[in-house]
Amino acid sequence: MENMLLIDSRIVPEIYLKVIETKKLIALGIAKNASEAVKITGISRSAYYKYRDYVSEYNNSLGKIITFQGVLSDTPGVLSGVLTHLYKFGANILTVNQDLPTGGRASFTVTVSCENVDDNINLYNKICKLDGVITLSQVIG
Repeated sequence: MENMLLIDSRIVPEIYLKVIETKKLIALGIAKNASEAVKITGISRSAYYKYRDYVSEYNNSLGKIITFQGVLSDTPGVLSGVLTHLYKFGANILTVNQDLPTGGRASFTVTVSCENVDDNINLYNKICKLDGVITLSQVIG
């Protein structure tokens, strides 16, 4: 098992923060590659490659991931309506899956990050009431 530490960023060596910043530049497409990203952040390529697999930013989203599963009517726009509601509540959609419809119904699964959602219960209730939502359940965590 790997030994992991959670350390306040105010006390870590600056190179670790620069490596994280470099990784973000590449992930966001701001820099085309590592060479370009290290020029922006001001670190050497060797330092980046030395630490890149060992330094990551902590994302405290535990308990903020919700998977909605259910059955929708095979009507145009129903899944889109569910996704629009999730968006309006501030949920970040991580995955979407819908089975092929049979008998006028289609199973679906949507996993979202709810870091910016204050009222998960109200969100669930609103989606349950949408036209075309036949059944809905949620799994938190």
